[in-house]
Amino acid sequence: MNFEMISTEDIALFTSGVRINLAYIYFKEGMKDVKATFEVIVREDERRNYFVAAGIRSIAEYVKTVKFNEEHLKFFKEFYKYSDDFIDYLRNYSFKGDIWAMPEGTIFFPNEPVIRITARIIDLCLMEQFVINTVMHQTMLASKFARIRISAKDKTIASSHVRSHGMESGIKSIRLSKMVGIDSSTMSFYSYKTGDQKTEGWGATHFFIQSFESELEAFRVYAKYRPEKSLFMLDTYDFEKGLENFIKVAKEVESENKQIRAVLLDSGDQLERSKYVRKKLDENNLGYIKIFAAGNYDEYKISKMIKENAPIDIFAVATEAVNSTDSPKLEVVFKMVEIEKGDKIFPKIKLSENKIHYPGKKQVYLIKSSNGNYVSRVIGLEGEMNQESLLIEIIREGSLVYEFPVLEETASYFKKQSAKYPSEIFNLTEKINFPIGISKKLQELFDETKATYVL
Repeated sequence: MNFEMISTEDIALFTSGVRINLAYIYFKEGMKDVKATFEVIVREDERRNYFVAAGIRSIAEYVKTVKFNEEHLKFFKEFYKYSDDFIDYLRNYSFKGDIWAMPEGTIFFPNEPVIRITARIIDLCLMEQFVINTVMHQTMLASKFARIRISAKDKTIASSHVRSHGMESGIKSIRLSKMVGIDSSTMSFYSYKTGDQKTEGWGATHFFIQSFESELEAFRVYAKYRPEKSLFMLDTYDFEKGLENFIKVAKEVESENKQIRAVLLDSGDQLERSKYVRKKLDENNLGYIKIFAAGNYDEYKISKMIKENAPIDIFAVATEAVNSTDSPKLEVVFKMVEIEKGDKIFPKIKLSENKIHYPGKKQVYLIKSSNGNYVSRVIGLEGEMNQESLLIEIIREGSLVYEFPVLEETASYFKKQSAKYPSEIFNLTEKINFPIGISKKLQELFDETKATYVL
Protein backbone atom coordinates (compact mmCIF):
# COMPACT_ATOMS: atom_id res chain seq x y z
CA MET A 1 0.00 0.00 0.00
CA ASN A 2 1.38 3.40 -1.03
CA PHE A 3 1.12 6.06 1.67
CA GLU A 4 3.56 8.43 -0.04
CA MET A 5 1.18 10.68 -1.96
CA ILE A 6 -2.60 10.96 -2.00
CA SER A 7 -3.96 10.71 -5.53
CA THR A 8 -6.71 12.83 -7.03
CA GLU A 9 -8.83 9.68 -7.14
CA ASP A 10 -8.55 9.25 -3.36
CA ILE A 11 -8.86 12.92 -2.38
CA ALA A 12 -12.43 12.40 -1.13
CA LEU A 13 -10.98 10.30 1.70
CA PHE A 14 -8.87 13.16 3.02
CA THR A 15 -11.22 13.55 5.96
CA SER A 16 -11.89 11.90 9.30
CA GLY A 17 -14.32 9.14 10.12
CA VAL A 18 -16.07 11.65 12.38
CA ARG A 19 -17.05 13.82 9.40
CA ILE A 20 -18.20 10.90 7.28
CA ASN A 21 -20.26 9.59 10.18
CA LEU A 22 -21.86 13.01 10.65
CA ALA A 23 -22.76 13.02 6.96
CA TYR A 24 -24.34 9.59 7.44
CA ILE A 25 -26.40 10.83 10.40
CA TYR A 26 -27.62 13.86 8.44
CA PHE A 27 -28.60 11.57 5.57
CA LYS A 28 -30.50 9.12 7.78
CA GLU A 29 -32.26 11.99 9.58
CA GLY A 30 -33.66 13.28 6.29
CA MET A 31 -31.33 16.31 6.20
CA LYS A 32 -29.42 15.52 3.01
CA ASP A 33 -30.85 18.58 1.23
CA VAL A 34 -30.50 20.99 4.16
CA LYS A 35 -28.18 23.84 3.20
CA ALA A 36 -25.83 25.77 5.44
CA THR A 37 -23.18 28.44 5.12
CA PHE A 38 -19.74 27.98 6.64
CA GLU A 39 -16.89 30.49 6.70
CA VAL A 40 -13.13 30.05 6.91
CA ILE A 41 -11.17 32.37 9.17
CA VAL A 42 -7.60 32.45 10.47
CA ARG A 43 -7.20 33.32 14.12
CA GLU A 44 -4.68 35.76 15.57
CA ASP A 45 -0.98 34.92 15.21
CA GLU A 46 1.39 36.93 17.41
CA ARG A 47 4.12 36.75 14.77
CA ARG A 48 1.99 37.92 11.84
CA ASN A 49 0.41 41.31 11.24
CA TYR A 50 -1.25 40.09 8.06
CA PHE A 51 -1.80 36.97 5.97
CA VAL A 52 -1.91 36.33 2.23
CA ALA A 53 -4.86 34.34 0.91
CA ALA A 54 -3.94 31.08 -0.82
CA GLY A 55 -5.48 27.70 -1.47
CA ILE A 56 -8.75 28.58 -3.21
CA ARG A 57 -7.45 27.21 -6.51
CA SER A 58 -6.81 23.83 -4.88
CA ILE A 59 -10.27 23.93 -3.29
CA ALA A 60 -11.84 24.70 -6.68
CA GLU A 61 -10.02 21.68 -8.15
CA TYR A 62 -11.22 19.56 -5.25
CA VAL A 63 -14.91 20.36 -5.68
CA LYS A 64 -14.63 19.81 -9.42
CA THR A 65 -13.10 16.34 -9.13
CA VAL A 66 -14.18 14.89 -5.77
CA LYS A 67 -15.84 11.48 -6.21
CA PHE A 68 -16.24 8.23 -4.31
CA ASN A 69 -15.25 5.18 -6.34
CA GLU A 70 -16.33 1.58 -5.85
CA GLU A 71 -13.30 0.75 -3.70
CA HIS A 72 -14.17 3.62 -1.36
CA LEU A 73 -17.79 2.51 -1.18
CA LYS A 74 -16.77 -1.07 -0.44
CA PHE A 75 -14.59 0.22 2.41
CA PHE A 76 -17.46 2.31 3.83
CA LYS A 77 -19.81 -0.65 3.64
CA GLU A 78 -17.45 -3.08 5.35
CA PHE A 79 -15.75 -0.77 7.85
CA TYR A 80 -18.54 1.62 8.86
CA LYS A 81 -21.51 -0.68 8.07
CA TYR A 82 -23.33 2.09 6.22
CA SER A 83 -26.75 1.37 4.75
CA ASP A 84 -27.20 0.76 1.03
CA ASP A 85 -29.15 3.97 0.48
CA PHE A 86 -26.28 6.07 1.86
CA ILE A 87 -23.77 4.11 -0.24
CA ASP A 88 -25.88 4.88 -3.33
CA TYR A 89 -25.96 8.54 -2.34
CA LEU A 90 -22.16 8.64 -2.14
CA ARG A 91 -21.87 6.75 -5.43
CA ASN A 92 -23.60 9.62 -7.22
CA TYR A 93 -22.09 12.35 -5.08
CA SER A 94 -20.86 15.64 -6.52
CA PHE A 95 -20.50 19.10 -5.05
CA LYS A 96 -23.31 21.49 -6.04
CA GLY A 97 -22.66 24.42 -3.72
CA ASP A 98 -21.46 28.02 -3.97
CA ILE A 99 -18.03 29.31 -2.94
CA TRP A 100 -17.00 32.91 -2.44
CA ALA A 101 -13.42 33.75 -1.51
CA MET A 102 -10.76 36.42 -1.44
CA PRO A 103 -8.65 35.95 -4.58
CA GLU A 104 -5.26 34.36 -4.05
CA GLY A 105 -2.66 36.99 -3.24
CA THR A 106 -5.12 39.12 -1.25
CA ILE A 107 -3.74 40.56 1.98
CA PHE A 108 -6.13 39.81 4.84
CA PHE A 109 -6.20 39.96 8.61
CA PRO A 110 -7.07 37.72 11.58
CA ASN A 111 -10.72 36.78 12.10
CA GLU A 112 -11.89 37.98 8.68
CA PRO A 113 -13.89 35.50 6.57
CA VAL A 114 -11.51 34.58 3.76
CA ILE A 115 -13.73 31.87 2.21
CA ARG A 116 -17.51 31.44 2.40
CA ILE A 117 -19.19 28.22 1.30
CA THR A 118 -22.94 27.66 0.95
CA ALA A 119 -23.85 24.06 0.22
CA ARG A 120 -25.68 21.00 1.48
CA ILE A 121 -24.62 20.32 5.02
CA ILE A 122 -23.32 16.91 3.91
CA ASP A 123 -21.01 18.65 1.41
CA LEU A 124 -19.66 20.81 4.19
CA CYS A 125 -19.03 17.80 6.44
CA LEU A 126 -17.11 15.98 3.74
CA MET A 127 -14.95 18.90 2.59
CA GLU A 128 -14.21 20.60 5.92
CA GLN A 129 -10.87 19.01 6.68
CA PHE A 130 -9.54 19.30 3.14
CA VAL A 131 -10.41 23.01 3.20
CA ILE A 132 -8.77 23.59 6.59
CA ASN A 133 -5.60 21.71 5.63
CA THR A 134 -5.33 23.47 2.29
CA VAL A 135 -5.85 26.99 3.64
CA MET A 136 -3.54 26.39 6.61
CA HIS A 137 -0.59 25.16 4.57
CA GLN A 138 -0.86 27.41 1.55
CA THR A 139 -1.74 30.62 3.40
CA MET A 140 1.04 30.00 5.91
CA LEU A 141 3.66 29.69 3.16
CA ALA A 142 2.28 32.47 0.96
CA SER A 143 2.37 34.77 3.99
CA LYS A 144 5.96 33.77 4.79
CA PHE A 145 7.15 34.35 1.24
CA ALA A 146 5.28 37.68 1.17
CA ARG A 147 7.19 38.85 4.24
CA ILE A 148 10.44 37.86 2.54
CA ARG A 149 9.50 39.62 -0.71
CA ILE A 150 8.57 42.89 1.02
CA SER A 151 11.61 42.84 3.32
CA ALA A 152 13.98 42.29 0.39
CA LYS A 153 12.83 45.50 -1.33
CA ASP A 154 14.37 45.54 -4.82
CA LYS A 155 16.82 42.67 -4.21
CA THR A 156 16.43 39.49 -6.24
CA ILE A 157 15.15 36.46 -4.31
CA ALA A 158 15.74 32.88 -5.40
CA SER A 159 13.99 30.04 -3.61
CA SER A 160 14.90 26.41 -3.05
CA HIS A 161 12.19 23.95 -2.04
CA VAL A 162 13.99 20.69 -1.25
CA ARG A 163 14.27 21.09 2.53
CA SER A 164 10.51 21.25 2.97
CA HIS A 165 8.20 18.98 4.93
CA GLY A 166 7.88 16.47 2.12
CA MET A 167 7.72 16.56 -1.64
CA GLU A 168 4.11 17.73 -1.93
CA SER A 169 4.78 20.68 0.36
CA GLY A 170 7.88 21.54 -1.63
CA ILE A 171 6.05 21.48 -4.95
CA LYS A 172 3.20 23.61 -3.66
CA SER A 173 5.64 26.10 -2.14
CA ILE A 174 7.08 26.82 -5.59
CA ARG A 175 3.74 28.20 -6.80
CA LEU A 176 3.12 30.05 -3.54
CA SER A 177 6.51 31.77 -3.72
CA LYS A 178 5.93 32.94 -7.29
CA MET A 179 2.43 34.11 -6.36
CA VAL A 180 3.87 36.91 -4.20
CA GLY A 181 6.75 37.85 -6.46
CA ILE A 182 9.71 35.64 -5.54
CA ASP A 183 11.93 35.96 -8.60
CA SER A 184 13.16 32.45 -9.33
CA SER A 185 13.20 28.85 -8.17
CA THR A 186 15.88 26.16 -8.20
CA MET A 187 13.40 23.42 -9.10
CA SER A 188 13.26 21.90 -12.59
CA PHE A 189 9.65 20.92 -11.90
CA TYR A 190 8.65 24.59 -11.92
CA SER A 191 10.23 25.33 -15.31
CA TYR A 192 8.79 22.11 -16.72
CA LYS A 193 5.28 23.10 -15.66
CA THR A 194 5.44 26.79 -16.57
CA GLY A 195 8.13 27.25 -19.21
CA ASP A 196 9.69 29.96 -17.03
CA GLN A 197 13.41 30.24 -17.79
CA LYS A 198 14.32 31.77 -14.42
CA THR A 199 15.29 28.46 -12.82
CA GLU A 200 18.50 28.67 -10.79
CA GLY A 201 20.07 25.49 -12.13
CA TRP A 202 23.70 26.38 -12.72
CA GLY A 203 25.48 26.38 -9.36
CA ALA A 204 28.79 24.52 -8.96
CA THR A 205 28.26 22.51 -5.79
CA HIS A 206 30.91 21.60 -3.24
CA PHE A 207 30.89 17.96 -4.34
CA PHE A 208 31.38 19.00 -7.98
CA ILE A 209 34.45 21.00 -6.99
CA GLN A 210 35.72 18.16 -4.76
CA SER A 211 35.46 15.68 -7.64
CA PHE A 212 38.37 17.34 -9.48
CA GLU A 213 42.03 17.36 -8.50
CA SER A 214 41.98 21.08 -7.80
CA GLU A 215 39.48 23.88 -7.31
CA LEU A 216 40.97 25.77 -10.24
CA GLU A 217 40.45 22.79 -12.55
CA ALA A 218 36.85 22.44 -11.36
CA PHE A 219 36.20 26.14 -12.02
CA ARG A 220 37.68 25.90 -15.52
CA VAL A 221 35.60 22.87 -16.41
CA TYR A 222 32.45 24.45 -15.03
CA ALA A 223 33.05 27.74 -16.86
CA LYS A 224 32.92 25.91 -20.20
CA TYR A 225 29.17 25.39 -19.83
CA ARG A 226 26.70 28.30 -19.77
CA PRO A 227 28.94 30.76 -17.85
CA GLU A 228 26.29 33.50 -18.23
CA LYS A 229 24.02 31.46 -15.92
CA SER A 230 26.64 30.03 -13.60
CA LEU A 231 27.18 30.49 -9.85
CA PHE A 232 30.63 29.70 -8.46
CA MET A 233 30.97 28.63 -4.82
CA LEU A 234 34.10 30.15 -3.30
CA ASP A 235 34.39 28.42 0.06
CA THR A 236 34.84 24.70 -0.58
CA TYR A 237 38.39 24.89 0.76
CA ASP A 238 39.77 28.37 1.46
CA PHE A 239 37.58 31.40 0.80
CA GLU A 240 40.29 33.87 -0.24
CA LYS A 241 42.08 31.32 -2.43
CA GLY A 242 38.71 30.38 -3.92
CA LEU A 243 38.08 34.02 -4.87
CA GLU A 244 41.57 34.25 -6.37
CA ASN A 245 40.92 31.14 -8.49
CA PHE A 246 37.54 32.49 -9.53
CA ILE A 247 38.94 35.84 -10.70
CA LYS A 248 41.56 34.01 -12.76
CA VAL A 249 38.86 31.92 -14.47
CA ALA A 250 36.54 34.92 -14.93
CA LYS A 251 39.31 36.71 -16.82
CA GLU A 252 39.90 33.64 -18.99
CA VAL A 253 36.18 33.56 -19.81
CA GLU A 254 36.29 37.28 -20.68
CA SER A 255 39.03 36.56 -23.20
CA GLU A 256 36.48 34.40 -25.03
CA ASN A 257 33.99 37.32 -25.07
CA LYS A 258 31.82 35.72 -22.42
CA GLN A 259 30.87 36.71 -18.88
CA ILE A 260 30.29 34.69 -15.73
CA ARG A 261 27.08 35.54 -13.95
CA ALA A 262 27.78 35.34 -10.20
CA VAL A 263 29.72 34.06 -7.22
CA LEU A 264 27.95 32.22 -4.42
CA LEU A 265 28.64 32.86 -0.74
CA ASP A 266 27.60 29.90 1.37
CA SER A 267 29.28 30.32 4.77
CA GLY A 268 31.15 32.62 7.11
CA ASP A 269 30.42 36.26 7.92
CA GLN A 270 28.56 37.08 4.74
CA LEU A 271 28.40 40.81 5.44
CA GLU A 272 32.20 41.07 5.54
CA ARG A 273 32.74 38.50 2.83
CA SER A 274 30.33 40.19 0.44
CA LYS A 275 32.13 43.52 0.93
CA TYR A 276 35.50 41.85 0.37
CA VAL A 277 34.31 40.04 -2.76
CA ARG A 278 32.71 43.17 -4.22
CA LYS A 279 35.93 45.13 -3.63
CA LYS A 280 38.13 42.48 -5.28
CA LEU A 281 35.78 42.01 -8.24
CA ASP A 282 35.59 45.75 -8.86
CA GLU A 283 39.38 46.08 -8.61
CA ASN A 284 39.63 43.51 -11.40
CA ASN A 285 37.02 45.23 -13.59
CA LEU A 286 34.50 42.48 -12.89
CA GLY A 287 31.77 44.78 -11.63
CA TYR A 288 29.14 42.98 -13.72
CA ILE A 289 29.52 39.80 -11.65
CA LYS A 290 26.77 39.52 -9.07
CA ILE A 291 27.00 38.26 -5.51
CA PHE A 292 24.60 35.49 -4.62
CA ALA A 293 24.23 34.61 -0.92
CA ALA A 294 22.81 31.47 0.68
CA GLY A 295 22.70 30.53 4.35
CA ASN A 296 19.29 30.00 5.97
CA TYR A 297 18.08 33.43 4.93
CA ASP A 298 14.63 34.64 5.90
CA GLU A 299 12.94 38.05 6.14
CA TYR A 300 14.77 38.91 9.37
CA LYS A 301 18.27 38.14 8.09
CA ILE A 302 17.65 39.74 4.70
CA SER A 303 16.33 42.91 6.32
CA LYS A 304 19.39 43.06 8.58
CA MET A 305 21.79 42.63 5.65
CA ILE A 306 20.07 45.38 3.67
CA LYS A 307 20.22 47.77 6.63
CA GLU A 308 23.95 47.06 6.93
CA ASN A 309 24.45 47.78 3.20
CA ALA A 310 25.71 44.32 2.30
CA PRO A 311 26.53 44.40 -1.45
CA ILE A 312 24.54 41.22 -2.06
CA ASP A 313 22.50 41.15 -5.27
CA ILE A 314 20.62 37.87 -4.86
CA PHE A 315 19.45 36.18 -1.67
CA ALA A 316 18.61 32.48 -1.64
CA VAL A 317 15.85 31.38 0.73
CA ALA A 318 15.24 27.74 1.55
CA THR A 319 14.68 25.92 4.86
CA GLU A 320 13.47 28.93 6.84
CA ALA A 321 11.05 29.94 4.08
CA VAL A 322 9.55 26.64 2.93
CA ASN A 323 8.86 25.58 6.53
CA SER A 324 7.88 29.02 7.88
CA THR A 325 10.11 28.23 10.84
CA ASP A 326 9.26 31.28 12.93
CA SER A 327 5.53 30.49 12.77
CA PRO A 328 5.03 26.98 11.36
CA LYS A 329 1.26 26.80 11.78
CA LEU A 330 -1.97 28.74 11.43
CA GLU A 331 -5.14 28.23 13.42
CA VAL A 332 -7.66 27.91 10.60
CA VAL A 333 -11.31 27.36 11.52
CA PHE A 334 -14.39 26.42 9.47
CA LYS A 335 -17.54 27.57 11.24
CA MET A 336 -21.27 27.50 10.53
CA VAL A 337 -22.82 30.97 10.27
CA GLU A 338 -26.32 30.08 9.09
CA ILE A 339 -28.49 27.09 8.24
CA GLU A 340 -31.52 26.86 5.96
CA LYS A 341 -34.44 24.67 7.00
CA GLY A 342 -37.38 24.75 4.66
CA ASP A 343 -37.96 28.36 3.66
CA LYS A 344 -36.36 29.75 6.81
CA ILE A 345 -32.79 30.85 7.46
CA PHE A 346 -31.41 30.56 10.98
CA PRO A 347 -28.28 32.61 11.81
CA LYS A 348 -25.73 30.74 13.92
CA ILE A 349 -23.12 32.07 16.34
CA LYS A 350 -20.32 30.69 18.46
CA LEU A 351 -19.90 32.16 21.95
CA SER A 352 -16.84 30.31 23.24
CA GLU A 353 -14.50 32.49 25.28
CA ASN A 354 -12.09 34.39 22.99
CA LYS A 355 -13.53 32.53 19.98
CA ILE A 356 -16.73 34.43 19.19
CA HIS A 357 -17.94 33.96 15.62
CA TYR A 358 -20.48 36.33 14.07
CA PRO A 359 -23.59 35.02 12.26
CA GLY A 360 -24.79 35.40 8.68
CA LYS A 361 -23.26 35.48 5.21
CA LYS A 362 -20.55 38.06 5.55
CA GLN A 363 -18.48 40.23 3.29
CA VAL A 364 -15.26 42.17 3.92
CA TYR A 365 -15.38 45.77 2.73
CA LEU A 366 -12.28 47.81 1.94
CA ILE A 367 -12.32 51.47 3.01
CA LYS A 368 -10.03 53.81 1.05
CA SER A 369 -8.74 57.33 1.45
CA SER A 370 -9.22 60.00 -1.21
CA ASN A 371 -5.89 59.00 -2.81
CA GLY A 372 -6.84 55.32 -3.00
CA ASN A 373 -4.79 54.07 -0.07
CA TYR A 374 -6.32 51.56 2.33
CA VAL A 375 -7.29 52.98 5.71
CA SER A 376 -9.56 50.31 7.25
CA ARG A 377 -11.85 47.36 6.59
CA VAL A 378 -15.34 46.51 7.76
CA ILE A 379 -16.82 43.05 8.22
CA GLY A 380 -20.50 43.28 7.36
CA LEU A 381 -23.36 41.34 5.84
CA GLU A 382 -23.27 40.49 2.14
CA GLY A 383 -24.63 43.42 0.12
CA GLU A 384 -24.75 45.76 3.10
CA MET A 385 -22.21 48.40 2.07
CA ASN A 386 -21.39 50.29 -1.10
CA GLN A 387 -17.64 49.69 -0.80
CA GLU A 388 -15.16 47.42 -2.56
CA SER A 389 -15.94 43.82 -1.60
CA LEU A 390 -13.05 41.42 -1.12
CA LEU A 391 -14.87 38.09 -1.32
CA ILE A 392 -15.77 37.27 -4.92
CA GLU A 393 -17.75 34.44 -6.49
CA ILE A 394 -15.58 31.45 -7.44
CA ILE A 395 -17.99 28.49 -7.67
CA ARG A 396 -21.72 28.67 -8.47
CA GLU A 397 -23.84 25.52 -8.06
CA GLY A 398 -20.73 23.40 -8.33
CA SER A 399 -19.34 25.04 -11.48
CA LEU A 400 -16.33 27.34 -11.78
CA VAL A 401 -17.37 30.89 -12.73
CA TYR A 402 -14.04 32.59 -12.02
CA GLU A 403 -11.00 32.62 -14.28
CA PHE A 404 -7.87 32.11 -12.20
CA PRO A 405 -5.09 34.52 -13.19
CA VAL A 406 -1.59 33.41 -14.11
CA LEU A 407 1.02 33.66 -11.35
CA GLU A 408 2.55 36.85 -12.71
CA GLU A 409 -0.83 38.58 -12.53
CA THR A 410 -1.32 37.42 -8.94
CA ALA A 411 2.16 38.68 -8.03
CA SER A 412 1.36 42.05 -9.60
CA TYR A 413 -1.95 42.18 -7.69
CA PHE A 414 -0.13 41.45 -4.43
CA LYS A 415 2.49 44.13 -5.12
CA LYS A 416 -0.13 46.79 -5.91
CA GLN A 417 -2.04 46.00 -2.71
CA SER A 418 1.02 46.10 -0.49
CA ALA A 419 1.87 49.59 -1.77
CA LYS A 420 -1.53 50.89 -0.58
CA TYR A 421 -1.36 49.68 3.03
CA PRO A 422 0.36 51.64 5.81
CA SER A 423 3.99 50.55 5.91
CA GLU A 424 3.64 49.82 9.64
CA ILE A 425 1.73 46.59 9.04
CA PHE A 426 4.82 45.15 7.34
CA ASN A 427 6.92 45.58 10.49
CA LEU A 428 8.67 42.27 11.17
CA THR A 429 8.94 42.44 14.95
CA GLU A 430 6.24 44.79 16.25
CA LYS A 431 2.61 43.69 16.46
CA ILE A 432 0.50 46.19 14.48
CA ASN A 433 -3.26 45.80 14.07
CA PHE A 434 -4.85 47.19 10.92
CA PRO A 435 -8.21 48.88 11.73
CA ILE A 436 -11.12 46.47 11.22
CA GLY A 437 -14.68 47.21 12.25
CA ILE A 438 -17.99 45.37 12.54
CA SER A 439 -20.90 46.87 10.61
CA LYS A 440 -24.06 48.11 12.31
CA LYS A 441 -26.30 45.47 10.72
CA LEU A 442 -23.93 42.63 11.54
CA GLN A 443 -23.70 43.72 15.18
CA GLU A 444 -27.50 43.94 15.34
CA LEU A 445 -27.83 40.43 13.88
CA PHE A 446 -25.32 39.13 16.42
CA ASP A 447 -27.21 40.71 19.32
CA GLU A 448 -30.57 39.41 18.07
CA THR A 449 -29.20 35.90 17.53
CA LYS A 450 -27.54 35.84 20.94
CA ALA A 451 -30.78 36.96 22.64
CA THR A 452 -32.75 34.10 21.08
CA TYR A 453 -30.06 31.45 21.39
CA VAL A 454 -31.33 28.14 22.78
CA LEU A 455 -28.88 26.28 25.02
